[in-house]
Amino acid sequence: MLKFPLIVAGALVACAGLAAPAQADPVIYPPSYGSSGVYAVGGQTVDGLTASIPPGHYRVQPAPGIFKAPGFWLRCSGVPCTPTHPEHIIGSGDLPESTLMEILPTDTAVYLFNTTLTFVG
Repeated sequence: MLKFPLIVAGALVACAGLAAPAQADPVIYPPSYGSSGVYAVGGQTVDGLTASIPPGHYRVQPAPGIFKAPGFWLRCSGVPCTPTHPEHIIGSGDLPESTLMEILPTDTAVYLFNTTLTFVG
C-alpha cells in the first residue's frame, strides 16, 4: 500500500524539476512618428491636435513609400504650425541635409512633411 503514495510523490518531484520554456526577450523598437502631419509636443493639449510627440532627440529620415517629394520638418512655438504661418516657426530642416533634430519641451508643435522621426534619446 505504500507504493501508491511514493509513486505520486515521485511524479510531483519529477514535475517540479521541469522548467518553463525560456522566452526570448521581445525586440523593442524605438517609437517613430511621421510621415506627414502636425504633432503636439509632450502630453499637452493643443488646439485641434490629437496626436502628440515627446520632447527629445530624433533621427530624421525620408518617409517610406513611392512618393518621394523632398521632406522637411518644422518646430513651432504656436499653432497653426505650417509653412504658411512663419511667425510660429522656431526651427526647420530639409532632407537629406537634416539627419538629427531635437524637440524641446518648450516647443508647442512639430510639422512633418514626407519625413519620419525616430526617437534616439
